[in-house]
Amino acid sequence: MKRRHRTAFPFDQAKTSHQVEDMPQDLKAYCQKWTLRALIDLGAHTNLLHEGHCSDPGLMVSLDLGVTLDEAYEYPRVLQALRQKHREVVSGSMPVLSDGHLTHNIHWLASELGLSAVDQSILLFCVLERQNVYLRQTMASLGEMSTARAMTVLSVLLEIPLQEVYKALACDSVLVRSGLLSIDENNIFDFANKVELIHGINERITVSQDSPFDIFADNFVVAPAPELATDDFQHLGDKWVFLQKYLAHASKFRDAGVNVLLYGAPGTGKTQLARVMAHQLGLSLFEVALENRNGDRIHGNNRLSAYRLSQRILSKRQQSLIVFDEIEDINSPLRSEEPEFFGRRSNRSGQKGWINQLLEQNSVPAIWITNNIRFLDPAHLRRFDYHLHLDIPPVSVRSAMLSNFTKDLHVTHAWCDTMAANALLSPALMARSTKVARAIGQDQETPSMEVILDHVVGAALRAQNQSFARPAIKSKDVGYDLSVVNADCNLFQLIEGLRSTQAGRVCLYGPPGTGKSAFAQHVATVLGKPVVLKRASDVLGPFVGETESRMAAMFQEATEKEGVLILDEADTFLRTRDGAQRSWEVSSVNEMLTQMEAFAGIFFCTTNLMDRLDEASLRRFDLKINFSYLKPEHVLHLFEDVSSKLNLTAHSRMTSPLKALDKLTPGDFSNVMRQSRLHPIHSAQDLLERLVHEMKLKKNTAMGPMGFLGACV
Repeated sequence: MKRRHRTAFPFDQAKTSHQVEDMPQDLKAYCQKWTLRALIDLGAHTNLLHEGHCSDPGLMVSLDLGVTLDEAYEYPRVLQALRQKHREVVSGSMPVLSDGHLTHNIHWLASELGLSAVDQSILLFCVLERQNVYLRQTMASLGEMSTARAMTVLSVLLEIPLQEVYKALACDSVLVRSGLLSIDENNIFDFANKVELIHGINERITVSQDSPFDIFADNFVVAPAPELATDDFQHLGDKWVFLQKYLAHASKFRDAGVNVLLYGAPGTGKTQLARVMAHQLGLSLFEVALENRNGDRIHGNNRLSAYRLSQRILSKRQQSLIVFDEIEDINSPLRSEEPEFFGRRSNRSGQKGWINQLLEQNSVPAIWITNNIRFLDPAHLRRFDYHLHLDIPPVSVRSAMLSNFTKDLHVTHAWCDTMAANALLSPALMARSTKVARAIGQDQETPSMEVILDHVVGAALRAQNQSFARPAIKSKDVGYDLSVVNADCNLFQLIEGLRSTQAGRVCLYGPPGTGKSAFAQHVATVLGKPVVLKRASDVLGPFVGETESRMAAMFQEATEKEGVLILDEADTFLRTRDGAQRSWEVSSVNEMLTQMEAFAGIFFCTTNLMDRLDEASLRRFDLKINFSYLKPEHVLHLFEDVSSKLNLTAHSRMTSPLKALDKLTPGDFSNVMRQSRLHPIHSAQDLLERLVHEMKLKKNTAMGPMGFLGACV
């Protein structure tokens, strides 16, 4: 067989690109030649020219055949003119391609990826086939084709030996491995669907770009500058340092297969952490696109192909880092009804193998981000080198972040501290809320920034079915003060011990309102740890085995968040097993004891019913601390504090009746403060009477007539 002559495509001359409104004449010439070869050499004309009519007269007119296609249409004459045009164009010389935007961009791709002349010719054809309407119509008229037919079509049109076409589009070829092109080998489609271009590149590669990387804006983009700073992640401690050192080492020594997983609840700063880390290490950060230029979401296969392309494009660039956010998408192509990864359809194990290779052979370090690791395949999860869980930062860090976000909005530090008490105030919510407030506050007639931010943050939290603690209300509450807690343990020393060990199992028992749960949450605040607070209703399940499952999940959540686990109403699960009548009553206690033994963090149980706890469970606590009613000096201190907040004048003659209130708790003072918002307290005497009423309501509290109240007036 006579070897076909290969047409040269001179991509080796890079000139200054210029803007044109239409396809350049040299590219039009090639589109015309390919159209004629498809019509005559590949027989596409048989589907367009018929005895009585032409099904695509616009195409024939564009070829300038010099024949009439109206009422005087004659099939033999049109076919003869078409063949004559084919001979003229095919046998004639073709123009050398000028260095327009398309050829300039392909030249840049060739230098980055190492594309051969054949690779460039195939890529150019695939782009123009989608850009030129007549070439596209002609290729569509060839009908559905197998892989072999598609290879033959490219060989004939581009005048490239068939074996070189196969080589250029093989699974391990540069075009396919980079993701620029994909071939569906197992299905019959028309050419445009048989040989697919990576999503979005067809439009961008034909126009001038500010940066060559903008060609891939529908695939991966240069990451924006971080909105947070290194100080905003200091609460991560050693985890931040370890990640920094690992990525620095990987970048310096060009290690292959470096993959880091960041996971945690939405809005906890995972993407910002990646940007801050890259900035600190001096790395160029790129992110796999989530949306195309029209704002439409990019899913599954397209994002995986985009990631693979980013790896190939950036492989030769030193000091680069890639972020693949919202990787829940990577499992979507694994469903049996979906097209297999990279355009091939096969079984699940084959697709998992492709993704496993991505996690083992990447030349550019990658940070993968997800909100929930439960969506990840365990086989993929095992292949990440370093796993870092992020939760909403502790209150002190939230306050500092909020101060930074609002530094130009004239809000007070006190307001930031109070707003930061909202446990769901994530970095993302701070950024969005301050952006909205900044826009609203441009009008001088608007309310204060604090009022605007209260509204914006509150509305966002309520939309998520979360409560919102308003600063104006919280500011007058009775604050938590260890000095007025009546416990049979030095709580200050306990906190320092927990700070040192970062582990401990503590049972807090005593009457309601004595500050047990509040103390546990205070410990979390002081240690800068998130709170994982559970009540009996959160853990109890209606079905056999569900309670045990929820228990395990509770401890797992605390482990992942590295938080302080607080279980209120612990007697529900740690009650004595002596009188148990059902198997599940015993199994739930056993599961709780097992989980307690295995838990390596800080665990607080609170109960009002110490006498009901199982003896075996009591042995598993490092400390059992009794919280009792306030001592007389505590009552006096809190009475003075509340009186001051309510602008009341306390008299010294009230000291004696106050000391007689021997069953008050900090919770009673908080209750009275809340009452004052609905039913104002007018005097210190009124406050005293309210406290007496609170104590009367307690069970097992015997009180005679409080005749001394009259003497206080």
